[in-house]
Amino acid sequence: MIAPIAAENVWTRFRSVASTRPDHPAVVCTSENWTFRQVAERAAAVAARLVAANVTAPQRVLLWADNSPQLAAALLGVFAVGGVAVFIPADAPPSHLNHAAKITSAALCLADAPRIDAKAPVSMRLLEEFASPSSADPGSYAGPDTPGLPASILFTSGSTGLPKGVVQPHSNLLIGCDTVSSYLRYKDADRIVCPIPWAFDYGYGQLLSTLCRGLTHILPAAANPFALCDAIASHSATVLPGLPSWFAYLFRGVSPIKSAKLSTIRLVTNTGGTIPAGVLDDMMIAFEHADIVLNYGLTETYRSTSLPPSLLKAHRNSIGRAIPGVDILIVREDGRIAGPGEEGEIVHRGNGVFLGYWGNTEATEKALRADPLLPPEAPNAKALYTGDLGYKDDEGFVYFRGRRDHQLKSMGVRVSPGEVEAILHHTRLLRHVAVFGLPHEFIGDAVMCAFEPMPGEADVVTKLQTHARKGMSPYMQPREYFLFETLPKTPSGKIDYVAIRRICREKSNFVRPKG
Repeated sequence: MIAPIAAENVWTRFRSVASTRPDHPAVVCTSENWTFRQVAERAAAVAARLVAANVTAPQRVLLWADNSPQLAAALLGVFAVGGVAVFIPADAPPSHLNHAAKITSAALCLADAPRIDAKAPVSMRLLEEFASPSSADPGSYAGPDTPGLPASILFTSGSTGLPKGVVQPHSNLLIGCDTVSSYLRYKDADRIVCPIPWAFDYGYGQLLSTLCRGLTHILPAAANPFALCDAIASHSATVLPGLPSWFAYLFRGVSPIKSAKLSTIRLVTNTGGTIPAGVLDDMMIAFEHADIVLNYGLTETYRSTSLPPSLLKAHRNSIGRAIPGVDILIVREDGRIAGPGEEGEIVHRGNGVFLGYWGNTEATEKALRADPLLPPEAPNAKALYTGDLGYKDDEGFVYFRGRRDHQLKSMGVRVSPGEVEAILHHTRLLRHVAVFGLPHEFIGDAVMCAFEPMPGEADVVTKLQTHARKGMSPYMQPREYFLFETLPKTPSGKIDYVAIRRICREKSNFVRPKG
């Protein structure tokens, strides 16, 4: 594999990889397979067309498409001209595109055909055309000259408001990729099968392992267990990354996993939440020949902790220990470091800390705060306060307890209740609405909606469901709607989410009350 060079950026690292392994498969899918040479040539074609469109450093380019070889080339083409790549999830509603275009002042949006819209607030160009063959030379582009400059922006929802744009520099992406590659002990011949969109940080990490470490990336033909199992068998995948929701689909849904050919898989990895105990048991049986590695991290950190496979049985409820180059603290409400078994906020120090939220100083200052173990004048004296609650045991293993705020994690993806409420309010059907989560065994937080309808409105639930399907990604859509004549309020007149959650949990047909 390629050894890290301190001053390089992602584009120059990729060029080095491509020159070393030009004929090695890079991105493999049902319709076409691209070698590293082909990805490099198509990335150069994208770069040339960006320059022709007057897109140069450090302008932002939106990428709104499903995973594909063309999308990989587009990402690299943006890096090649020193631009900043802005991912929009393929299934995100147009409002997310509008929000991203506005706050990043994007110069251009490259999208696949179904998403092209002449009325969009940014110039949209067809991704397939930009990534078509040309005579452009990859060696003509050098990318940014400073690896600390922004490389990409991934959007992640907070507890309120619209998604926030997480900015990571080239240096963080390279260090994170190399660190993960080292502790997972990737091999040159590894083939990663990735069912996760690259617009989400864990999927993005798998792509970076291909581009920066020279591994093969396999794309399933569709986002379902049948296509995933077929991709594993057809392309002899060796590494399977996933989220708890994906593993629940494989082992609890309609799935061919029990009869699938899994013998080539040597490594299974997870992030995005805790895998339900029963599902993890089934995974350990199905992948008894493979290593299973549990991880924890945020878009803002790349990766924070990992649990080695040798410790899985003894510490299966833990999210592991800090990865190399990272220190994890548990900080109490009073700002002091928590002792073993004492709950507090999980704080990430060291490598991987993001640059901030694009155009959102207030949110950045809330997340990036003074490192509690360093003097304020020290270099890199900022740590990430994750908003996650947890504790350490006396051996230093970290345990996740939940979110400090109302932010939800549905199927491994962060969901902002405030954003869902705002979308539902736009229907003008509701007087009051409260969106919250109820814990679900497989998907994490099940998004729920309690509401008071406007007087005289009929068939409100059906109308809300229709509106949600049109305006929200699948992760955001409420699983159940609860009609209240009057939503419970606190003494101060605010909506009482605690009372609503308790009432709805007893009424829910989607989650099972415990105790």
